[in-house]
Amino acid sequence: MAGITRRNMLRTSAVAAGATLAGTSLLDWTKAWAQDMPFKPEDGATLRMLRWNRFVESEDIQFDKNIAAFTEATGIEVRLDKEFMDDIQPKAAVAANVGAGPDVIWGPMAIPHLIYDKMLDVGDVANYLGDKYGGWYEIPTRYCMRDGKWIALPLCVSGNYINYRVSWLKEAGFETFPETTDDLLKASMELHKIGHPAGMALGRATGDGNAWCHWLIWSFGGKLVDENNKVAINSQETISALEYIREMYQYWIPGTAAWNDSNNNKAFLAGEVSYTNNGISIYAAAVRDGMDIAADIDHAYYPIGPVGKPTELQLPFVVEAFQHSK
Repeated sequence: MAGITRRNMLRTSAVAAGATLAGTSLLDWTKAWAQDMPFKPEDGATLRMLRWNRFVESEDIQFDKNIAAFTEATGIEVRLDKEFMDDIQPKAAVAANVGAGPDVIWGPMAIPHLIYDKMLDVGDVANYLGDKYGGWYEIPTRYCMRDGKWIALPLCVSGNYINYRVSWLKEAGFETFPETTDDLLKASMELHKIGHPAGMALGRATGDGNAWCHWLIWSFGGKLVDENNKVAINSQETISALEYIREMYQYWIPGTAAWNDSNNNKAFLAGEVSYTNNGISIYAAAVRDGMDIAADIDHAYYPIGPVGKPTELQLPFVVEAFQHSK
């Protein structure tokens, strides 16, 4: 690709992502942006991107519109591969090993750190954006940098909270969702007694499983790595967290050890569980499909554990580029 590099593509695509308009206004904005680009792509330039498949249809539709506007404005064809979120990491690993495949991946925060030696240094892009928009918060630097080098760029954060059935919680004797881990255990026991057990994904669940398991370990004072990036999960705090969840697990619906990121959605919408953790996809599906339970769904923060402060993990999604890209 002459006259344009993947890095320049990332830089200008990041600016284009700022246009969240729709329809003609989006295309007009993108065309105006393309005319001001300091470089011109060669004829036949292409880009291949791998991203997670949708959980909310409206997001997917708007993303496709953004890509289409980019292609029409620049002439750069974008091949967009969409896979179930739990499959993004293994596909990224294959691409890293063979040195071919997607140029860019939009996926969970851990991917660039698992194959960081295959990631393109995008520090100039990050610095460009930081200078243009007033610097970076600490969180993006934590998830997108390694050893002082930018190996990814932050794209978005998906909120992840407790989704619960209001009426069932009241039936179990709780007017509001528990605010402490002790009360959560009590509520789980009572919900189980009345035939409305809870359940959260404990299998291969990149999003929901990671979110609540991190919350659990952190809420008891445990941690995966220390300040020097050394593995530190083997601790009494982690053991305490595991003992807690072992006790609560007996009050959950059976089978959660095999759940992925879709199983808890299906179980909740089918009325099989009283609470689980999720982003907006459960509630969005209930509203979209006109389900009666939509009016009985509410959301809550994760309960606070022995550490005495919130320990939630929202889910950062990042974009990274491979060194094999040209």
